[in-house]
Formats: sequence, C-alpha cells, structure tokens
Amino acid sequence: MDRQVLVAVVIVVVAIPPAASAFWDIAPTPPETCPGVRTFLAAPSDVYISGLLAVHDGGRCGLVDPVAVQLLEAARWTSFKMGQINFIPGVSLGVNVYDTCGGREATLRAAVSAVVEGGYLDPPHCRPAPHVGVLHTHVDHPQLPSFLQDVGVPSVGVGEEDFLPQLEALMPLLLRVNWTSVGVAAPSIQVLRQFGHMAARYRICVGAETLLPSVTSDHQTSRLTLQTLEGGGTGGVVLMGPQHRLQSLLAAAAALNFTNFRWLLVPTGPLQERVFQGFNSVAEGVVALRRASQTVPEFGEHFLSLGASAVDSTLYPNLSPGDYVEEPAVFQMVKAVFKVGSAVRRAVKQHCGGSGWCTNATLDLTEVENEGLDVIEELSIKAQRPRYEVLRLEAVQDAKLAFTSVGHVTAGKLELDPRAAGLPQYLCMNCRCLNVRFSFLADLRWRSEAWVTICATMAIIGFLLAIAIMVFISVSC
Repeated sequence: MDRQVLVAVVIVVVAIPPAASAFWDIAPTPPETCPGVRTFLAAPSDVYISGLLAVHDGGRCGLVDPVAVQLLEAARWTSFKMGQINFIPGVSLGVNVYDTCGGREATLRAAVSAVVEGGYLDPPHCRPAPHVGVLHTHVDHPQLPSFLQDVGVPSVGVGEEDFLPQLEALMPLLLRVNWTSVGVAAPSIQVLRQFGHMAARYRICVGAETLLPSVTSDHQTSRLTLQTLEGGGTGGVVLMGPQHRLQSLLAAAAALNFTNFRWLLVPTGPLQERVFQGFNSVAEGVVALRRASQTVPEFGEHFLSLGASAVDSTLYPNLSPGDYVEEPAVFQMVKAVFKVGSAVRRAVKQHCGGSGWCTNATLDLTEVENEGLDVIEELSIKAQRPRYEVLRLEAVQDAKLAFTSVGHVTAGKLELDPRAAGLPQYLCMNCRCLNVRFSFLADLRWRSEAWVTICATMAIIGFLLAIAIMVFISVSC
C-alpha cells in the first residue's frame, strides 16, 4: 500500500507540472513545435481590454483571416478615437488581442492566457496593469462564455455579420440567369437556413446544402462536401463565406477533378483575383457578387493608410480605395468596444471621483448606456446602403485569371451589361427541393386558391354526409 502511494505521489509531482504549464501556456521557453498564443499588444494605456480573435487561419495558422484583421484594427481604432475626444475622463483605453486560431481548444487556451496575463484572478490592487474585460467573436463557443463567467471576468461577444443584405442582392441575379435550382455551401447552419427561406420566396429550389469545410480540412472532408453538392442534381452552386474558405473549396474541386460545377461566389469581405490563380479548370467563368462601399469612411481611410505604409504586409494588404470593402461586422465591433468604454466611463464617475482609474472601480456591462451615444456617430462609421458588383472571372493573357465587372445591384435593382450574356443558366425541371416552403408552392399551389379550397371542403362534407345517411338507412331497415 505504501509503495502504491509513493508511486502516485511521484506521478503527481512529475506529470502534473508539465501538463499544467502546457495548459496554462506558462512554459518559459516552449519548443518551436508548440508555440505560445500569438498576441497583438496595444500601446501603453491606463486600462486594457483583452480581445479574443482568430486573426490567423489555415494549416498551422499560416494564413491571415482578412475579416478578423479588420475587426482587430476596428477595436484598436475605436479605443484610439475615444481617447482623442476624452470620452473616459483621464483614462486611455487599449486593446490587447490574443489570436484564437486553431479551433475550440485553442480558443480556450487563448482565453486562459488572457485571464492569467491580464491578472483577472488577482486582487485589483495586485494587477500589473488594469485589465477590465474580455471582448471576443466566439459567441457560439460551447465553453468560452461559461468559463469567463466562472472566473468572474466581464465579457462582450461580437456576433457574426448579417448576410441578409447580400442575400437580398443575390436573389435578383439568380432569377435573371435562371438559376432556379442551386446547391449552396455556407459557413453556418443559420446562413443556410436564411438562404433557404429567402430562396423559397423567390421560388428558387435548393437541391443540396452543406457547410463550408475549414481551410484545414483534408481532401476527404472536401470530397464529401463536393459530393453532397453534386447530389443536388444541378450544375449551379452558390458559395457564401470568407474569401479564404471559398478559395479552399475551389482548390479542392480542382485537385479532385470536380469540374462540372458552375460557381457563384458570395464573399463576405474582400475578393482578390490573385488567390484564384492556377485553378483555371474550375475557376474560369466563375461569377461573383462582391460588396463595394460607395464611400470610404474614416475607418476605411485609416485601414488603407496602414497597408500603404507597409506596417505589416501580411496583415494589412496594400489596397486602393476602389478595392476597399468594409466588413459588416466592423460596426458591431465598434459598438462592442464602445460598450466596454462606456462601462469604464461609468466606473470612473462613480468610484474614482470623475477622472482617472482607481483600484476599487468595478465594471457593469449589463447596464444600458444612455449617455454618450453620439460617440458612435463621431466615429464616422455610418450604415451605408450597400452596392454590389457582379464580377466574372475570365482568362486573359498567359492563362491569368482576372475579374471583369459585368453589372451591379443597387437598392435591390439589378443591372447587367451585354458582357453578362454568356452566364450559364440552370432551370429547375425535375429537381428536388430541400427548402420545404418552395415544395409547397410548387406541388400544393391549389391550396392557395380560396374557391378551390371551399369547393373541396364542401365535396368532402357531402361525401361524409352521404355515407352517414347510407349507414343510418341500413341500420333502420
């Protein structure tokens, strides 16, 4: 018995410290194959927000997610603008971002690092720098919100962007080219559901639907996705989501020789022709619906200046004003940072004498903000009526692929020029429909005619009455 206890003690002493350091990411010199969490630190500030964003993506997190980069910079820029107008008296606000690339477990590791390094578990007067809350884009993570709540860290989640405006612009294009039967791949179940409901309103049949594989998926996963789309019995496929995930599926289609599809891309952010080079077997003739900002807001000018100054070319591409597209979630990030900043402002006024930060200040993110809402307008990110370009990817010299504008959608009105005449058409003949409402419209349309319903009801009642009379007569006799 004593020997068993001794062995158990040795296992605990020897095994637990390495495991703990791996989980808490506090190993002093991690090997190159096990790097720590990437961080993007703010300039020295009085108070900090900890941000959790998947800035990188792909195998070994070697790719950059352009959506997250805009959100990262939107958070930094909003805190900077708050400081410019002295929104929080005597307090500057910074945002330290932890990269959550790598999936759900990596997100939790980044959250643990943010909590430990931010000193959230220490008494306020013992923290090296005041960290007041966590801002994250993982609202659907099954453990993250409960973890932050359990350790007592205030948090604000930024949801995914709204696809409805883009879907509303997409439907007239599908109708114009007679794509009345489509397969669709999207980044989430919610987007698939939105697409199915809106397609049913326009009597467009969804023959197959599937989730976009991640850029880290193997060919087997991508093959299953492509086979699901192929099973819809239509040649037209709509791909919705970030550019790097659309490019990943097209690359898999080229590698696996799925060349019978005609693709319509609906990117949620920028769309750059350079990422589609080399996929001529599947990408030539691709149609895309890309959002184009009608004016570049102040944040856009700031973002373009970062690319022009080559601060970090891997994070900030050098774009022209015509190529700049503001992500729909940018304004949500602005509002989230404003919400935390407003809570800091209230804490300063209530606990710190109206100016400067004090150790006894506490944040309340549940209170509705009624003061300083005009700051959102001062940040100059206004809601714009989006304009969408219809692009076609065509081969030019030396088999290089280039996008050509063949039309646009503004305020729900589609205009196509003669160059769009060659767009492929796919009519719904004997296709199956997964969006049930469309099936009802197509197969049970007689139910919508009131006079048919009344006549049918009267016929059924008459038939039942005749049977009842016959039964009554037979029993009486």
